[in-house]
Order: sequence, then structure tokens, then C-alpha cells
Amino acid sequence: MLLVAAGLFLQTLRNLVHQDYGFERTFLLVADFDAKLAGYTPLRAPDLHQRLLDRLSAIPGVQSAALAGTPPISSGNWRSNISISGYTPAPKENTNSILNRVSDRYFDTTGISIVAGRAISPSDTASSLKVAVVNQALARHFFPNGNAIGHMLTIGIDSVQGPWQIVGIARDTRAGDPRKQDVAMMTYIPLAQIEPYAPAAPGAGSSPREENQDRFAEFILLRTSGDPSKRIADLRAALASIDPNLPLLNVGTITEEVSHMIGNDELSSSLTGIFALLALALAAIGLYGVMSYNVAQRTNEIGVRVALGAQKENVLWMILREALLLLTAGVILGIPITLAAARYIRDQLFGLKANDPLTYVGALVVVAAVVILSAWLPARRAAAINPVDALRYE
Repeated sequence: MLLVAAGLFLQTLRNLVHQDYGFERTFLLVADFDAKLAGYTPLRAPDLHQRLLDRLSAIPGVQSAALAGTPPISSGNWRSNISISGYTPAPKENTNSILNRVSDRYFDTTGISIVAGRAISPSDTASSLKVAVVNQALARHFFPNGNAIGHMLTIGIDSVQGPWQIVGIARDTRAGDPRKQDVAMMTYIPLAQIEPYAPAAPGAGSSPREENQDRFAEFILLRTSGDPSKRIADLRAALASIDPNLPLLNVGTITEEVSHMIGNDELSSSLTGIFALLALALAAIGLYGVMSYNVAQRTNEIGVRVALGAQKENVLWMILREALLLLTAGVILGIPITLAAARYIRDQLFGLKANDPLTYVGALVVVAAVVILSAWLPARRAAAINPVDALRYE
């Protein structure tokens, strides 16, 4: 039962790690920073962002750099309902989309491919037409029979309401929980096109308008040509050269970010694997002790059999047969119990069923190998007994 549980959790972890996330996870460094802690205001954000991009792109070994509100996958996301011009949603229809404010080269840096239209580019400035890139899930939802490019969308957050013209469709990615099978709708808008001031509240009169806090990027993304962890020192130096007061809160690879999100699965697979190995070792030691004691008790009998002409193969099979009977009894009892117990962990599995046949076959092979090996050692010793010594044995 423990071997099957360990096998199921290990395969779950493997499926979570190796599934298609929709973006390129190799050589991608992610850093969390907060310009507001260094005294920057939303009005100064665009200049800071451009200086960061210019400096970060010049780091040796960096292929491309980008800024974003959130990384490609994160436990926390910016969300809002959206509306499409000319589209009337059905009652209680889900129009919620994950939002991300990104710089140009974001899609190149993260490895998210554009399947139609174009990506956000340096020409998408504050003075140009407001544009957006949506993912395939959003395009399928609102435009199942047509092209989403060219349509206008409005975001249900006043600070980034828009409208925004859809100019590209990006590949679907897993933006949140790696276990969720349904791909969320996503909308990407250019950092450079977010208004400097938040819309005035109704009835505010001539009171000063508030600066738009959604204008800040919060993450740096670097695509490197080699191990991204080797560029961390260069990244810190680059930020210090721009502003020594600019805080770099967290730095790590996107692989580490994914690992943090599936930490519970890693813990479950590790613990069950350890317990399974311990149980297997105890079973092997116990079986070896029982079989060795059995051989010692039957030494005279074995000597008589050998003296009467029994072949070593017959003696070996006689001892192994008893172990195989124990194995058969264990399998007959263990499989139904394991199948019943596996139902309670099926919600924790990913990409396979609780009665996965390969896992059960693998567990049976391991148990059988341990049983046979534990019995074969004393059986071989029994087959090598000298009949004269055996007859004298007490």
C-alpha cells in the first residue's frame, strides 16, 4: 500500500513538473522590486522603466529583458471582468480575466509565442492607440467563430479601463495553480500606455486627481544564455547603478517559482517515498530473519533430503516456495486494501488515476523482488549444506 502511494505521488509530482506551462522555463530569471519604496511616483515610473530595460539588456549573458506586473506564473494575480464591444454576455457568464501590465519584449523574454497578430512593441506608447494582447482562451470564449484581432475591450478597473484594441493573440499559459486544468482568460496591456492619473471619482469636483498606482511594474524578467542564477549579482549591480535605493526584494529562477507552488506535492512524495522504503526494508529484514530461522530449524531434514539424493535445485525451490506462498498471500490481501485506500488520495493526484495499473505493477515487481531476494539468500545457504554436517547438526 505504501509503495503504491509513493508511486502515485511521485508520478503526480513528475506530471506537475513536466506538464506544458505555455512558456519557456529554462534560463528565465525573475526578480521582485518595488520602486515606491525608493520614493518613485507614478509620474516618474515610465522613465525608470526605460532606464531599467536599457541597463538590464546590456548585462553580459542576458538575451532579453522585460518588466511586468506579475511573472508568467504566480500564486497571486491581478483580475477583472472585461467587456467586448458588440458582445452581450449571458446572465451569470464568467467574463473574468487575469490582467498583466507588461513592457515590450515581454513575450520574447518569457517565451510565450504569439499565435495571431503581433506582440506589444516599443511603438505602443502613451500617445498611440491603446492596444492589448489576449490569450487563446479569451479569444475562444468571446470569438468562437471569428478573429478577435481589431475588436475593442474594456476592463472593469477604472485605472486601466481603456478601451483597448486587441492586436494579438498569445498562446495559453498556466498563470496560477499548476493543478488547474482549465486555462484562465488573460489580457496583457502595455505599461507605457497606462494613464498617469486615476479617473476622478464622481462628485470629486476640482479636487486634485490621484496618481495611478497601477502604472508601476513590480517584476523584472531576464532571459539568459546560460544558468540564470549566475546573473543575480549582475542584476543587483545593475539596479544599484541606476538607484542604490531601489530595493530588490526576491530573486530566483522561474523553475524555483514553480517548485514553490508545488511544494506540498514535493513534500507528500518525499514522505511517502521514505515511509515506503522504510516499510520495504523492515519487511525484507523480517522475511530474511524468518527464512533464516526456518532453514536453521530444518537443517537435519535438509541433510536427510540431500543424503537421499535431493538435488540442490530441489532444496532451493523448497525454501523459495514458502516465500512465494507468503508473497501470494500478501498480494491477495494487499491489492484490495490498497485499491480501497487509494480512493482517499485521488483528489491529490494529477495526471493519473488512483488505480493506475503501471503503478500497481511496479509495486508488485518491487515487493516480489524483495521477497525473492530475502528468501534466496538463506535458500542458497540451505542448498549448499553438507549432508554429513547437517546430520550431525543439533
